[in-house]
Amino acid sequence: LFFVTYTVVPYLRSILSKETAKLSDFAITLPNAAIAFGFSYTWLFNLELDNWSSAISISYATLFGSLAAIIHLRNPENRTAIVMLLGKASLFLVLTVPLLVSGNWITLFWFLEAVVLLGIGLTLKERLPVLGATALLALSIGKLFYHDYSDLYGFSERLVYFDGYSYLLWGRLATILTAVGSTFAFAELVSKKGEFLGESQKTMTSLFQTLFGLLLFTTLNIETVAFFSQFYPDSRDASLSVLWTFFSVGLMSLGFLHNKKPLRSLSIALFGVT
Repeated sequence: LFFVTYTVVPYLRSILSKETAKLSDFAITLPNAAIAFGFSYTWLFNLELDNWSSAISISYATLFGSLAAIIHLRNPENRTAIVMLLGKASLFLVLTVPLLVSGNWITLFWFLEAVVLLGIGLTLKERLPVLGATALLALSIGKLFYHDYSDLYGFSERLVYFDGYSYLLWGRLATILTAVGSTFAFAELVSKKGEFLGESQKTMTSLFQTLFGLLLFTTLNIETVAFFSQFYPDSRDASLSVLWTFFSVGLMSLGFLHNKKPLRSLSIALFGVT
């Protein structure tokens, strides 16, 4: 109750009045929440009830999200408080996922959270949530390639899965589809709703479009190589040639459709390598 009180009190003025708060007005709230969560987690860990720590983080995320919704309804001009609260709610949701689920589901939910946070930032026309969503997207992609593929799925330097291609297949494919879909959603959302970003809109759109293409190309190559290496090793190189040809045709089509010379040049280069 003590920590909850110190969490809510700094935002009472934003709820009850029409004043616009400053960022410094909420300086105490994040350390307070971090200390409270750390205390609760330690207490539950000592009682061997650390599985319940996810309930604490969800409670904080719900509290911050509810306060943001209330302020948005009563005092929508106070964007500083709203963005601050949404940021804290997002942070605790990110912390909740590893406490609540494990394995590839952490990565999957982080990708989904990144898209939701981006949507909130674009709706509020605030840069901070957009940057936070981008950082979470980068973290999720990093976890997928530098942790999940090697430590979770067992993808080896011999381009096969140690425990076979079917090991964690559906969870792996779900995560890959979510990752690719999330980067595509980022590109589409920023291109359509990111006018307030100014000159950065075009740059960010191009960045996310490129990231989408790289992610799709890389994951399809990994899965194709792993599948054919295990079941049809003699056809592995041929399967990659077919895949690269499809990508080359797709890039050429997009290059002509959107009149983008770099895509056509990349298509020719990829076809030449094939």
